[in-house]
Amino acid sequence: MIFTNDGQPFSNGQAVCGALEKFLSTNKRSFERSLIPDLSHIDSRAENINGIDIDKVTYQGNGEYQLDYSYDWFVYRGCSDMNEYDECEEYVMFSMDENGYIEFDTSHLEERDTIEEF
Repeated sequence: MIFTNDGQPFSNGQAVCGALEKFLSTNKRSFERSLIPDLSHIDSRAENINGIDIDKVTYQGNGEYQLDYSYDWFVYRGCSDMNEYDECEEYVMFSMDENGYIEFDTSHLEERDTIEEF
């Protein structure tokens, strides 16, 4: 994905975080599913329907940013009529080069174990 900053020039840093947050919010449909981990550590039927909500973008230095976001999950239990739902907060690091190319580091979102339940 390439950050365009509405055609305005930009350089990496804290000053561009607001524009990045707006850009990512507008274009989240193109990447949000890659930021929602496998929910089987919650339940084999757990699913996310609403995608992600972007909270904020912060500059970490050297062209690296942190995206804080949240997503909800839902488990339908029709027979027992005891549906479950909750919201999770996550973050992901991403880099952006001088041309605006954004690359997310999703390595920490790989398959989880039931030990990580809380």
